[in-house]
Amino acid sequence: LEYSKHEIENYLNYQNQELKAALANHKIKLKNIQRIVSQELQYKDTTNKTTSLNPIVNAIRHNKPIKFPIKDSTNCLTITGHLAYEADSLTLNITERNFKNKTDIVAHLERRQWKFLGIKTRFLGKKQAVIKTFDECGNSKTLIIDKNQE
Repeated sequence: LEYSKHEIENYLNYQNQELKAALANHKIKLKNIQRIVSQELQYKDTTNKTTSLNPIVNAIRHNKPIKFPIKDSTNCLTITGHLAYEADSLTLNITERNFKNKTDIVAHLERRQWKFLGIKTRFLGKKQAVIKTFDECGNSKTLIIDKNQE
C-alpha cells in the first residue's frame, strides 16, 4: 500500500500519536519519511499450570481454605492466577499469560554528517536512507542503508 503525505500525516495524528511524538523527539520530518512499518504482537496463553506447594502447608496450621489472587505485571507481560489452600494442600494456579509489544519501523532520508572547517554539519551532505525502530519492549537499533552506485 502506498499513502500520500496527507494520509501519512493523518495516520500519525489520529492512529499512532506515540510514533508521532517519537519522530518529533528524534527530529525526523514528515517530508523525509519514505516508509512506516508498524507491527503489533499479542500473545495469550490460557493453559492452566498447577504447581504444588506442599512444603509450605506444614507452616499453615489454621486449616482454613483460602483463595488468594496473584497478578505479576510489566509493560509487556502480565501473568495472572491464584494461590489456593484447601484440605492441607497449597497450590499455585497460573490461569493466564499475556504478552504485548508494538514495534514501529520508520524509513526516512537524512543528510550525512561531514566536516567543514572543523565544524560538523549536515548542510549539503549526501542524502542517505536511515531506518529507525521504536519498540515498547526491548531495545531499538538504527540501520543505515547506502544505495549502491553502479
